[in-house]
Amino acid sequence: MEQPKSAAAPAVPERAPNLRRHETLKEHFRREAEALDYTVAVEQLILNGRGQVDLVLKRGSRSIACQISVKNSVEYEAANARKCLEEGFTHVVVVSEDASKLAEIREAVAPSLSPEHASRLAFYQPEKFESRLREWAARDPAGGVAEQAKPRAQRIRLFGGLSETERKERKSVMLGALAQAMKRETPPERPPVSPPVPAA
Repeated sequence: MEQPKSAAAPAVPERAPNLRRHETLKEHFRREAEALDYTVAVEQLILNGRGQVDLVLKRGSRSIACQISVKNSVEYEAANARKCLEEGFTHVVVVSEDASKLAEIREAVAPSLSPEHASRLAFYQPEKFESRLREWAARDPAGGVAEQAKPRAQRIRLFGGLSETERKERKSVMLGALAQAMKRETPPERPPVSPPVPAA
């Protein structure tokens, strides 16, 4: 008798050209994290606008800044990791398919880190990062319950992760709806009232 097959974790999408690969991985991790009851923010600004994180994942007391490295330089990724640590996330993760690049980023950032910062920074290839997300979720079932109880609106992204064309389309729809709403709420103009004619 054939044994039932266990459900396998969704595979990381196959490689795509660099211009699309970053967005492909970001969307893949967003979906995987939300399936594990992480609350996800895309392209979140940090340090009063001095930095930006590809993904911020929150579950219970755990906050994870995830930087996905595809084509940016080692120096750029090292600087971004430092900014995420400065912001105070409990975990800062740099993800890349290129193991040698991860090693170079680690080497570039290590000399400037305190022991406390070093303990919060990790470097993963995609499959390993997904495995860590599942491991962290399994360790903290209460955190998943807490995230599920949050209003769904907190998970809505305004134009985050969309292409420029999609952003313009959504913006046009929103502005059109706003214009229609304002038109409905504007009272009709009243005709001018003529002054009374004095009696002869």
